[in-house]
Amino acid sequence: MVDSVNSISGAQAASSNSEVMESAKTEETGLFEEDETSSVGQKSEITEDEAMAIIQSYIENMKKQYPQMAAKLDFYYSHIDVSTIIASGATSASDIYAYIFNETQKYMQ
Repeated sequence: MVDSVNSISGAQAASSNSEVMESAKTEETGLFEEDETSSVGQKSEITEDEAMAIIQSYIENMKKQYPQMAAKLDFYYSHIDVSTIIASGATSASDIYAYIFNETQKYMQ
């Protein structure tokens, strides 16, 4: 009898734990959904001056990592069109880094 009571109360405890976990998961999902919907359409655009500062810093770091490519990276930097990068949808430094990295891959071959 005691074993059956323990197994029933154990099942109830497991059931209530899973309910609490599901409730927490639902709350978390709700929070993430709100964050995603509230940030849609609110992408702040990077100005050309900010983009140039980011590009210059990234190119300088790349030249330190790959000194054999310094001349090619200087050439790339002197001919870069910032408006093209911004028009491609770059809204953060990470976007600019990815764009430049993709563009400069041909120098690494």
